[in-house]
Amino acid sequence: ALVLSGRVRIQFKTGEAVSIGPQETAYFNSSVGHIYLAEGEEDAEVMVVMSER
Repeated sequence: ALVLSGRVRIQFKTGEAVSIGPQETAYFNSSVGHIYLAEGEEDAEVMVVMSER
């Protein structure tokens, strides 16, 4: 996931979370349940790339 604008918290089913802002990335195993949540008042724009091995 790459944040293009705004700030996002990625909350995982395991209880862990990561917060990333503009031009920051997060790389993780997407088979773990997760949700993207915009932080703050403004919307966030995120680019997500997934692949199978």
